[in-house]
Amino acid sequence: MRAVKRLVLVLAVAVLALLAFVLRSKTSRHDVASNSVATAESSDDSRENSLATVETEAQRQANGAPTNATSVSTPNELLIEVVDAQTQAPVSGAQVVIAGEELEREYTSDELGHVRVPPTTSDVTISSSLGRRRGEVEIDAGATSARIELVAYVAVEVTDRAGRPVAGVEVAVLATDLGEWVSSRGVSTDARGRVEIRCVDKRVTDPTTPLRIATTWVACTPEFHEFTLATLRDEVVHLVIEDTGSVEITATDSRGTPLETQAAVYLRVDRRSREARPFALAARAQLWASTSHGVARFDHVGLGLALVAVGSASGVEFTERFFRGPRTPDEVVRVTVPIDKLLPAIRARLLDSDGKPLAKRLCEMWTDGPTSDGVPYWLPGSGWTDDQGTLHAYLSSPPPPNELLDQLQVRVRNPATRGLLGRASWPQKIETGEGLPRDEYDFGDVVCTADPFYCAGVVIDANDARVVGAKIRSSYQGSDGQPVRGVPTCTDVDGRFELGAPATVNEMTVDATGKNCMPSDVQIVTRGVHDLVLRLRPAEVLFEAKGTWIAQDGVTIDEGELVLESEFGGERHWCSSDWSTAHQFSAKLEAGVHTLIVSFDDEEVARIEGVEIKANETNELAPIDLRSRIHALTFRVVDENGAPLRDGTINVLRGGEFLRDAPLGADGRATLPSLTTIVDVVASAAGRRSRLFAGVENGATLELPRGIRADLRAPSLGDADLALVVELAYCGADPAAAYSDSFAIAFDGERASAEIPIAGDYCVVDAALVQRKSGARFELEAADVTLVTLVEAPAESVLSLPADALAAALRAATGR
Repeated sequence: MRAVKRLVLVLAVAVLALLAFVLRSKTSRHDVASNSVATAESSDDSRENSLATVETEAQRQANGAPTNATSVSTPNELLIEVVDAQTQAPVSGAQVVIAGEELEREYTSDELGHVRVPPTTSDVTISSSLGRRRGEVEIDAGATSARIELVAYVAVEVTDRAGRPVAGVEVAVLATDLGEWVSSRGVSTDARGRVEIRCVDKRVTDPTTPLRIATTWVACTPEFHEFTLATLRDEVVHLVIEDTGSVEITATDSRGTPLETQAAVYLRVDRRSREARPFALAARAQLWASTSHGVARFDHVGLGLALVAVGSASGVEFTERFFRGPRTPDEVVRVTVPIDKLLPAIRARLLDSDGKPLAKRLCEMWTDGPTSDGVPYWLPGSGWTDDQGTLHAYLSSPPPPNELLDQLQVRVRNPATRGLLGRASWPQKIETGEGLPRDEYDFGDVVCTADPFYCAGVVIDANDARVVGAKIRSSYQGSDGQPVRGVPTCTDVDGRFELGAPATVNEMTVDATGKNCMPSDVQIVTRGVHDLVLRLRPAEVLFEAKGTWIAQDGVTIDEGELVLESEFGGERHWCSSDWSTAHQFSAKLEAGVHTLIVSFDDEEVARIEGVEIKANETNELAPIDLRSRIHALTFRVVDENGAPLRDGTINVLRGGEFLRDAPLGADGRATLPSLTTIVDVVASAAGRRSRLFAGVENGATLELPRGIRADLRAPSLGDADLALVVELAYCGADPAAAYSDSFAIAFDGERASAEIPIAGDYCVVDAALVQRKSGARFELEAADVTLVTLVEAPAESVLSLPADALAAALRAATGR
């Protein structure tokens, strides 16, 4: 019994142990499964959170993420800086969006303009905006910093006078550049008549700089909207345009057939016209479009403009058309621009020494032969071969006779290895083309070979990094003692190159050029060098200096008359300047201490030493007082009765040579700057005799007698409804008349009369035929200067124009 009880006890213990093991195993398996599920859920949450979620600053703080409120750097973070593009000041409160593949997060910049986030694991685009200011930057995965510059935009809405939105109207932002309003950028309105324009370019460095918005090619109300970046508001600018018309230009061949091949046509304002134009027109006075079946159309062209149309296509020149634009609302003015001449062409098929085409290679072409006046004749600088190795180029003018030409020479750049050189004798020209002839020079197959090995090396930048695609230049002394350019080449993907030179060359100069760098120093190399190192210099870093000059009341100086120079290390940098009533100048200089020199009429009038130019800022310089050196001289020009004369000029002379001029105002006065208070001047006015006044003082009144009348007879234009317009300028021996204005004469028929300054010899400055009905203008291209001797009436003067130029203009004007 005792054994049975012992057995039962053992069995009970075993059963209990088994039950405990089973329970423990089940519990363990449940825990493992729970952990697995929890991990998967966590992973799903993480993946869901990484997909285009928008996280606010409050959510970041709630999740324990770093906030934007601190400017203390932490490890492994991406620091985003948001600044104003003009002032470079930090922008707080800007919206910052990080967007990439399956990622989009939104933040707000703090009071320092900072946003701090974990580094990205993929390339992303970071954009920022605040009101009308926006900016964007792309960064690579793992970047630790990014800088976004916010640029101001302005919204514009354009309607017609009935309040309907108008699409396709160009709106421009204009800024002052050297005292002149210049269109910095223009954008066309969309289907809703709206457009957003970036307000800023390199000219605008001060938030108080005045800017204007206006429509181009069409007047609007108001004529312009003026603002500054500091006063830029979020409201939309509304502009109401006046009535407009359209211009349709057809590019044709010489027979008047529209071109099927695409060409570009340009429409611009005739700047010689003295008619009033809309405000923005002078700043952006040219439009262009590509033709479709020879036709291009320009809509929204303002009424009453004097216009010029011309075409452009490879290898041809077109005739300019002068015409009157639309005069009534919705009028369509149609004009043709025919091909005037076909440019000479050269053609060659370039092969290597094995006879294989040199396809898609960059080549340079030239010839050593002189023209008839001994000057070398240069071909187009460079061109690319096609898939068959054919090089095709057009010449801007006919080449000289073949007996004056030496050879066509072609340099073929060969990446990393010696460039190739091909030579060929000039062939006889072939005349081709229908309607208009074209001269072609076909050189056939030109074999290009490499000169023997000379040297090899590598190009590096200032940081010792290899430079890919750097151009290697070389030169050596030829047998005649003159420098000869070697065949250029460029570096390969490892920054390496190899140069060749003729076997007779023992010494050669070599340098390298590369993008965004200054050229390397020139090195003198001997044959056989394999480890030449050419180091590109870092690009020059310049900083802006701005200032003003003070002058006597009334002194206005045309741009370029007054020059500021910065002198350092023996080198002078010229300042850009506005020598108008704004009296402003600016310059780009290296950081450091400089000397500014102000010159006028080749004489130094001010020197300012110790001018410090600081890096990374616009340096405002102290005003330069020129009142004691440059005088404002005012003269009054009158007739024999003391009445003021208009439409005339005062010319200042020095040593008998022309110095400068100024136009007469409505009161007959003109003011000019001068280093002396007593000067020699020539006064001239329409219909008056020009006179030289020597040694006159400031404030003098100059009297001009009446000129003489000349009767002229011009060539007959037949029954064509055309007028002949010529501009004449005196070219005789009288020094007074030599500085007088040129004047124009319009022949309404074969005869005309004009008031001229003096009898004598005149040259034809310009001549054109004008269609009376359309206003289209057709220039006479005289081969040499045409002279006419004008005599006092009643004798008659005869104007003789070159027969071939007149015939060509008549054909262009009449189409026959």
